[in-house]
Amino acid sequence: APRHLEPGVVDRLDGGGLYRRRAIEAVGYLSNRNLHSYEEFDLALRLRAQGWVLWRLPDIAVSHRGHDAPPYALLLRRWRSGYVWGLGELLRDALGQARLRHLWRALPELRLYALVLIWWSLMLGVLTGWLVPDGWTRGPRLGGTAALLVAPVLLMAWRKRSVARGVYAVVSWCFHAAGLVRGLLRRPVPPLAPIASHVLQEAPVLRAPLAATSNTANTYTARAADPQGTDERHTSTVSVPGNQGDPDLGPLRPQGRNDPQRLRVLV
Repeated sequence: APRHLEPGVVDRLDGGGLYRRRAIEAVGYLSNRNLHSYEEFDLALRLRAQGWVLWRLPDIAVSHRGHDAPPYALLLRRWRSGYVWGLGELLRDALGQARLRHLWRALPELRLYALVLIWWSLMLGVLTGWLVPDGWTRGPRLGGTAALLVAPVLLMAWRKRSVARGVYAVVSWCFHAAGLVRGLLRRPVPPLAPIASHVLQEAPVLRAPLAATSNTANTYTARAADPQGTDERHTSTVSVPGNQGDPDLGPLRPQGRNDPQRLRVLV
């Protein structure tokens, strides 16, 4: 398994992390709105730059299942959604900063896609005659370009013991390398800038006041009238092991009877 998936101090938590509220406030925001992927890695870079330490616990909390879409359909979906742009967006955000070196070391796919871009440049240089002797005619140039094109496919077909898988691996490299360039050229917006929005429909107003009760077991119940005006009642119950509170979340306790925000529940 990759090193960052082993228990202990890691450089990122991927999608299964729990973060202290004051840590997120210290780095400004949770997720960079410019990123189509690599959001957790970006957050980890910013947290570590502020002196925070990331720990991976040995307990399994999330089971992630992969995509079941056909391979080439998945590549097209990831391009349309902008998912493959994420690495380029992350790289653009790190340019000129100290974390760029860690980015280069920690993400082997970044080095791979950089090699793909060099491979493209070599093929273009041979095809146009820029990287070959002046005496090369069109035929040798086409032959050299074809050899450069086929070589990685043959290598991956040998490694994966399958021509189809070898072709897909190279096509996937090309998609992600193109996405790297697309993300690198995409114009960012300030991560903390307000997101443009407009109200489609106002939320219904609860006309009945909330009523909260508590007991020694620290169980809190909130009841509100049905917004449709029927006689039904909606009840939510929250149980906590104690009421000492947490320095990040604050205590959970009932407020006054006429206070509409008498329950502080953070999920």
